[in-house]
Amino acid sequence: MKPKQIALAKIIQSLGVIGWLFIASLGHATPPLEMDLAYDQAKGTLDVRFVHPSTNRNKHFIRRIEVIKNNEEPTKYFYGFQPAAREFTYTYDLKAGPQDIITVKAHCEEGGTKEATLVIPLEEDPVQQEPPAPTPEEPLELEPKDGGMSDAAPSSP
Repeated sequence: MKPKQIALAKIIQSLGVIGWLFIASLGHATPPLEMDLAYDQAKGTLDVRFVHPSTNRNKHFIRRIEVIKNNEEPTKYFYGFQPAAREFTYTYDLKAGPQDIITVKAHCEEGGTKEATLVIPLEEDPVQQEPPAPTPEEPLELEPKDGGMSDAAPSSP
């Protein structure tokens, strides 16, 4: 091979390695490791807890959250940083009733998406407490009514 061909082959090889490294780095983008949904019917709020480790919260963060109720058009929330390095919770106002299906999609700034779904349970019957134990109609006597001064002989067992 001529020197120019060797140099060109090395340049092409280097570009190939750089391209491979770039593509491989995209594979390291991480969606949230965990995403938990909790709905508070009394407050009408949805809490979404995330576990998404990031060493640079301004560059690697959850950039978009989509909240979807019953397959309707999603409500989108956009963020420019992550509030904590590992675990955090966002709270959203959301009116939902029994049997509504809530889906949340979280999109990482560096790529990767995670999805979680919650079905709002039917309202449960109020918990019925057991009735209190019956109380005797009259208090138990611990001492004879006459103050223990009776002439009667003690009864035999």
